[in-house]
Amino acid sequence: MAGLLNAALELHEAGRAAEAILAYQLVLREEPQQAAPAYSNLGMMLAGQGRLAEGEHLSHTAARLLPSNADVAYNLANTRMNLGRDSEAEAVYMRVVELQPRHAPSYNNLALLAQRRGEAARARALFRSALRCGHAALAPLGGASRVYGNLAAAGLLGAEEALSMQRVAVSLAPAHADEYTRLAERLLDARAQARGAGRAAEAEAALRAARRLDPAEARASNALGALLQGSPGRWREAREAYEAAIRAQPLGGDAYHNLGTVLQRLGDHSAAKARHHGHTAATLQPHRSHNTATLQSQPRHAYRRATAPCVTSHRRLTPTLTLTLTRRC
Repeated sequence: MAGLLNAALELHEAGRAAEAILAYQLVLREEPQQAAPAYSNLGMMLAGQGRLAEGEHLSHTAARLLPSNADVAYNLANTRMNLGRDSEAEAVYMRVVELQPRHAPSYNNLALLAQRRGEAARARALFRSALRCGHAALAPLGGASRVYGNLAAAGLLGAEEALSMQRVAVSLAPAHADEYTRLAERLLDARAQARGAGRAAEAEAALRAARRLDPAEARASNALGALLQGSPGRWREAREAYEAAIRAQPLGGDAYHNLGTVLQRLGDHSAAKARHHGHTAATLQPHRSHNTATLQSQPRHAYRRATAPCVTSHRRLTPTLTLTLTRRC
């Protein structure tokens, strides 16, 4: 491996982004024979800083220079997915799995793209293709649990089958707080289909498990508050859960709104007004998306209760946008 490219890779892997960018630029000037990996890795870094158009241009250049390199193609597909250019991203992911048939992250992302278009059968098949790639290939996804969780959350299965899938996800990742939160969501979805109050108790246990594993899991605290808010005599517990969600995520507007509703029910009208103002302030904050190794999509979902309406935000699906360094031509 050329010396300058090796130095740039070391800086990149050490997280010294500004220095790595300069080092890759030096590779492009001084070692043109290593231009393809430098373009790919530099494009990935710029995309990670939110400079998506520049990142896509460099990644595309790398893909033209190395048309048979699956890692280079995968980086280009990820950047195009981040840009919302879904059809172009899909074409490149298809190229990746042609080059590397057991590329589980590409199957996962192809499934998400199919799900977005409403192609349920194709999405299910692609998620199952990801699972067939095997344990090692699933590692960049965070393991098979992520695929099972995506299958459960994507609206591609009936409530009971989705719940079964999420139970598998939890069993495969028992230390992951967000999988317990997803399990609670699936339990509440099933309960909405008249499957019994016992599911509410199990959902509460799952949310409390998520909070024990990760006290900063604001989504679990807010969802727990929503569940408790709809249970007679448990408004004070709901208040504690919402307050925990706000501490974990001060810009979490849903928790402010929900806490304000509970405070009103408890008779603390001045505090309720302040919390509703907090909700307004939080929701007016500018959007700051972070293009990191794994991105989570976060559409909104509302649990509606007849006596105390409240809202929760949670991640539904997990695209795999892991960083793949290119080391040589």
